[in-house]
Amino acid sequence: MASDFDLNTLSLSIPPEGVIPNFINPVSMAFITRDVIYAFVPVMVLFLALRIFSRVIIKHSFGFDDGKHIKVKLEPPLLIC
Repeated sequence: MASDFDLNTLSLSIPPEGVIPNFINPVSMAFITRDVIYAFVPVMVLFLALRIFSRVIIKHSFGFDDGKHIKVKLEPPLLIC
């Protein structure tokens, strides 16, 4: 039942003429996702700080919903980093 070929190096079709498949070190686009996260987390923290500032300093009321916003907005980025 064991086969002699590795499925990680098996091509689904013949590559176009002049293209050499690179299964050992393929081009990755994972850095784009990381860069977008690094760009938008500070923006998110800035808006969260502005919300807290406006609720505490300007309106003098900090409610349960504000604590919920802090928890929801700060936990996922901290898990990624």
